[in-house]
Amino acid sequence: MEFIKNFEEQIELTQKYGKDKAYLIYAIGLYLDFPDLEQLASEGLTDGNDDKKIDFIRLEDRHLVIAQSYFSDKGIYKAKANKAADLNTAIAWIFSGDIDKIRDSSDEFLISLKDIIVDIRKAIENEEIDDISILYVHNLAESQNVRDELDTVKKHLEKFIDTNIVSVKAIELGIENLEKLYTIKQAAIAVTDKIILNQEIIFEEHGPNWSAGIVSVSGKWLKDLFSNYGDSLFSANYRNFLGISKRGRKKINYGIKTTAEKEPENFWAFNNGITILTNSYYKNNDNQTILEGISIINGAQTTGSIGHSTIPEKKDIKVLARIIKADSLETIDKIIEFNNTQNEITTWDKFSKAPEQKRIYEEFNSMGYSYSFKRGFDNINEDLSIEVVAQPTLALHGDYLNAGSGKNKIFENQRLYEDVFKNSKSKHLLLAFCLVKAIDNKRQELKEKSINNNITTDETKQLSLLKSLRFKYFVLSVIGKTLETIIGEEVDIKNVAFKNGIAGARYNSINDLIIKLKPIIDLLLPAISTKTNENFGEIMSDNQMINKIYDDVKLVTVMLKQINNQIFEEFSSLISPKG
Repeated sequence: MEFIKNFEEQIELTQKYGKDKAYLIYAIGLYLDFPDLEQLASEGLTDGNDDKKIDFIRLEDRHLVIAQSYFSDKGIYKAKANKAADLNTAIAWIFSGDIDKIRDSSDEFLISLKDIIVDIRKAIENEEIDDISILYVHNLAESQNVRDELDTVKKHLEKFIDTNIVSVKAIELGIENLEKLYTIKQAAIAVTDKIILNQEIIFEEHGPNWSAGIVSVSGKWLKDLFSNYGDSLFSANYRNFLGISKRGRKKINYGIKTTAEKEPENFWAFNNGITILTNSYYKNNDNQTILEGISIINGAQTTGSIGHSTIPEKKDIKVLARIIKADSLETIDKIIEFNNTQNEITTWDKFSKAPEQKRIYEEFNSMGYSYSFKRGFDNINEDLSIEVVAQPTLALHGDYLNAGSGKNKIFENQRLYEDVFKNSKSKHLLLAFCLVKAIDNKRQELKEKSINNNITTDETKQLSLLKSLRFKYFVLSVIGKTLETIIGEEVDIKNVAFKNGIAGARYNSINDLIIKLKPIIDLLLPAISTKTNENFGEIMSDNQMINKIYDDVKLVTVMLKQINNQIFEEFSSLISPKG
């Protein structure tokens, strides 16, 4: 299987985390279309002896992921269903478990787990979660027994939440589904079956390398397609189906579903329709249209909403559809690009053609580092990408709250995007990225000390705080606010960067740079932790308290420089204060 071959190439990940955890992280990265597997591991892996049946847990961009995993190298054919059933225990602890019992555990890690559970409950209460994915990850064949258990887990979770607000998926990620996900990432058209459309093309247009037809398709036909293929239908769409809710970004989808159910006769007039990309289309002898492969490149929300609707039995709905086939890969890429970027829901890939992204790409390339200005799991072999530098850079500039809210927010807000990228040089982005990686490495070091039971009380607090994504980015903002004290001269926070002769593949690999930055993190993290309330969520929006922490850390830094001046001098030797 191709995804297995690709996983086996992730040698460093396996060496660092072991094959079982590396496989879990790889699978979740593939599922989330997220390339920074080290970040996923740092932020989501649980390592406690009493982890409440949770192997991975992460809340970002309003999406909660909870995973249990099983890895076998003994030639077993199917995964055991009892591991899937364990997710019921995880759900119970997260949504209704006694927090005090978690705190009273002797396992130091569970203090961090407790904090995550508190954050999740607050997020549910404040309607800050749109989606929950419950995953059973394994390297074996999938089975009906596991699917039945996961269906039970899903029903159990739905007792704790408002399903009008939060959508829930319970998914078995065995070898079949992981191979399917990997195939989708590699192919513009992942569904390659011959699809029968009972309607004839009623109007055609032709271009130099493309042909297109217009047709009204049946809503029930679309519903069946979604039922059979799910998100595979949207392999060439920049976004999959978002789900249905009565509020937020999914409110439109709720309206589409309601129209399909209550006003089916008006659906064609009320809806913009969909665009289908296919390898080829033609009419057969029964006056049907045959599509050789299908991907819905515009209309994922329409299709998914219809897929979740109950169309009246004696009625159907009609949906306007464009069907396009192209004769060259270049034309296919342009069709995908322009059809997606015309849709307001698209927020990421419209930046891939931005002049600043091309400039940043060329700057990194000249330094010998690879950089991708497109998002997604395919970037796991790149040194850097647009999505992994965005949050740390925004945090270094001081906006740790928006940085910690998730990557999507940066790309949905023009002001935030411009703050990060508009005038930023590559060496500035690289500095922010390496600093956050040094923080991640420190957190991993503390986790290992906790597992080995040689962690101090102060270090336990640091580890507990670092379990909050926002705290990690807050640490970066503190460093930004303290840089002038650290370096001893005026700093331009929007331009501060690695010096010439420091950043560049011929001088230092990115890992070398991270290692060089870690000593300053080792010094400053205890100071930041000491000055911070143990529950960072209680103070993170309190400007007066946050400004006091900034001032206190500056004072501590002055004292630390007197004791550890060599570390500060070594750090300063790496940095160009004004770029």
